[in-house]
Amino acid sequence: MGPPGLTGQQVVSSALTTVTLQPEETKTVELSCLTGQRVFGGGWEAVGVNNTVVSVYPLASFPPTQTKWKVVLKLNQSTAGTFNLRVYAVCAFSN
Repeated sequence: MGPPGLTGQQVVSSALTTVTLQPEETKTVELSCLTGQRVFGGGWEAVGVNNTVVSVYPLASFPPTQTKWKVVLKLNQSTAGTFNLRVYAVCAFSN
């Protein structure tokens, strides 16, 4: 083991996924770090398909464990919405 601190920092991301939600519906995604790494942060991005505007907002974005990042999004509009979603996690080995 090396000196105390973080090594092997990286940002991991999910595949860009097309999601369709009905009004007020939610979507939950969890992303894991590589084996042996811990999560130190995370986030998400959502872009409307074909440059459409889609109103989604986060209900939650947090680490449910020491090795995962979880995002819960909610569609906030009166019609169904389709968007591309990607989740990110900042991971590293903790010595």
